[in-house]
Amino acid sequence: MDYGPTSLLPQRQMDGDKMKSAEKDCDNLIRQITRARDKCCRKCGGPYNGAHHIFSRKNSATRFMPEYVWGICDGCHDNFKIPDFNKWLIKSMGQEWYDRGKKLATPPVKLDYEAVRSELRGILNGIKSPKYLL
Repeated sequence: MDYGPTSLLPQRQMDGDKMKSAEKDCDNLIRQITRARDKCCRKCGGPYNGAHHIFSRKNSATRFMPEYVWGICDGCHDNFKIPDFNKWLIKSMGQEWYDRGKKLATPPVKLDYEAVRSELRGILNGIKSPKYLL
């Protein structure tokens, strides 16, 4: 799923409380998207507790991109830093996918959280639709 460039718009001037609220909404939405999409750990197939960011959450450009947030169980998550896991990621998703995410994750960016929230809501609604579930 390609997460469009509109989410990387310059951040609108928002007061601190409003921005934090929108950012928390985005965190909640990405968790909901991951739970609706990934019914089990994407590495081992077991149950998982939460969403895992392939690249650090502090890297805003990939923080809310569903293709870089996966359902991963605690055991696989604990082994995530191991080079074999990165090799598995590249084998599973491709070098181009991995390199794109790494490139996006490298420079910190300011996000328009209201635009991101709107996009995430659209994605979540699409996942919950009967068409997606077929």
